[in-house]
Amino acid sequence: MSSDVRETWWLMDCDLPERLNWARLRERADGSAEVLDCDGTVTRFPTGVEARHWLGEDEFVPYDDSLRSEYPDVSWDKISEPVAEDDGRLVPKMLVELPPPRDAHAELRVHGEPEWNLGFEVVTIHPLADDQETLDRLGMRQDECKSADLYWVANERLFFVAIASTALVGDQPFVSVRSHERGPVSLSFYVLTHRCPIASTTVKDTLRWLKQWIDANAMRFSEPPVKLATFDVLEPQSAPRFQLVLQRPNVGFDELVAFEQRIESALGRDHDVDGHDLVSGEGNVFVLTSNPWEAFNHLVAADLVTMVPGLKVAYRDLLEERYQLLWPPEETSFQIR
Repeated sequence: MSSDVRETWWLMDCDLPERLNWARLRERADGSAEVLDCDGTVTRFPTGVEARHWLGEDEFVPYDDSLRSEYPDVSWDKISEPVAEDDGRLVPKMLVELPPPRDAHAELRVHGEPEWNLGFEVVTIHPLADDQETLDRLGMRQDECKSADLYWVANERLFFVAIASTALVGDQPFVSVRSHERGPVSLSFYVLTHRCPIASTTVKDTLRWLKQWIDANAMRFSEPPVKLATFDVLEPQSAPRFQLVLQRPNVGFDELVAFEQRIESALGRDHDVDGHDLVSGEGNVFVLTSNPWEAFNHLVAADLVTMVPGLKVAYRDLLEERYQLLWPPEETSFQIR
């Protein structure tokens, strides 16, 4: 392909997640464009704008990371654009049937009958301190319930969660996460807490906290940070533990201040808007919080993330310098000038 041709790939939205129906868009330096579809038909356009409009009208969407959140059951890490020596060999590869997605609810039932009394769809592996009937049957005491493993379905995915008390493990509280490329489990979480014994309220509070993280990181399951928190997330925090930053390019002072006020209104009293800075047209609004994922989800609901062009959202533990990017999904780096 000539260096003066820009090539992008598109997928027919209405065919997902059953199949991949590809279209190739080529835009030339002179402004003209052409689209190749899975039937081998080449449609030419005077401009790339017209070609993109035509693709949108035909229910095609760009092949990018935004598809991960819309179709989470598709194994996107195993999918790439079709490649061939010429278009004749390429066309047969442009319509691909996908295997049926995993049924997370069926995978959960492999481990036992789901329980709903906890407020979530879970299967617990160990007895909880307030399950007296099971403790009596096993001959256990409540104070022996110092850990609990469970399988949990959220956002149509299966997760494994291990909760342990510091009374069992001689370490400081933390939360960590590990991803799985294969198998039915998407992520495994390990939660260490001061709470003891482990009862149903411990499980509920843990899953509520993890659900907020999952919702905020829905597009980043393939690259989660190893450690999510270095404190007991189940205990009230006397002071914020994280800094959340919303970064906007090409913004003026008045626009940045108005944006900051909208953020403050959306977050309420649970998160502390801690001012802003503006350097060479790049504006940052800072938020101090004990739960950056809850704050991020509030901002998404208030249309202060996806509807703001060029916005980046990241957070860091106040004891660390490295930021974890939350938005946009296709970005991998974040820095403040």
